[in-house]
Amino acid sequence: DLRQMTSVLRFDLDNSGYFRVIQNSAVVDRLSREDIAKGRVSLGSWSAIGAELLVKVNCAKSGKKIKLTCAIYDLKNRRSIFSKKISGSNSNRRYLIHRLADAIVEEFTGEKGIAATKIAFTADRGIAGKKDIYLVDYDGAALTRITHDDVVSVVPEFSPDGKTIYYTSYLKGYPKIVSIDLKTGKREVVSSFPGLNAFPAISPDGKEIALSLSKDGTVDIYRMRLDGGKPIRLTRSPGGVASSPCWSPDGKKIAFVSNAHGTAQIYVMDRDGKNKKHLSKGYSYATAVDWSPKGNLIAFTAKRGRQRQIFILDLKNNRVEQITRVPANHANPSFARD
Repeated sequence: DLRQMTSVLRFDLDNSGYFRVIQNSAVVDRLSREDIAKGRVSLGSWSAIGAELLVKVNCAKSGKKIKLTCAIYDLKNRRSIFSKKISGSNSNRRYLIHRLADAIVEEFTGEKGIAATKIAFTADRGIAGKKDIYLVDYDGAALTRITHDDVVSVVPEFSPDGKTIYYTSYLKGYPKIVSIDLKTGKREVVSSFPGLNAFPAISPDGKEIALSLSKDGTVDIYRMRLDGGKPIRLTRSPGGVASSPCWSPDGKKIAFVSNAHGTAQIYVMDRDGKNKKHLSKGYSYATAVDWSPKGNLIAFTAKRGRQRQIFILDLKNNRVEQITRVPANHANPSFARD
């Protein structure tokens, strides 16, 4: 267990992009044993192997609970610069380590880490006509099936607090938007207007939902309060489809996909539907839009030749960078919270 926890913490810190973890495990193990034998931390020995920071974690187990006590040392100045205690269930030790890694990242960068985050996705398990929503840790561990409806469940979207997932469900035959509380498993139907109810996107304050509806004859973007109220129509797409809404981090704008003027393209508009602007000019079949947490970038999918690739648009200078170049299809980009 301790080796696994150490491995998880090393992975989290190494993959944060802010730290370079020393990989000489034999030397690290030897120095760790020497510290234990001496009953103290020999900062000079750790500094001698080229380390600038030293992370020490003590794990104390009591029944089904564990407590992690972390100390970080500045080896150049020979002093302790950070301490943190995290407690929880032993069965959730991976999650506790992820939380500790995020606390370390935030302490040194001011930015929240992503180690304790999860990824929601859809998988069909090879069964035609049946798709379910799954959750997995950011590192690919702890795969959990969320829905068990034996129908098509797609387009999962987290609430801002991460406690709820909204998704499109074909339960009882037609697409509706459903929410599921990840702690209790309680589900509620959020939108079930006649026709299509799809592509849920929750506002940053958690009070509103942007979605695609076809109740008025065409598939368009609407906005409505989650505590009730009439949907407000934001787009009009005669002969076309408007879908995949995505809120800006400040909640003032909504990016979306529309093929009202030909092939699918990325647009942005004010939250009231005004001031629509075409963002993906020059790109073929642009879809699957996502807004970066800082609001300065938009990721999307577009065709390059016969294949779909991922691109990032810098909203400040309107420059577009192609992120994927492997000769295969890539789709549905999603920014991490950092």
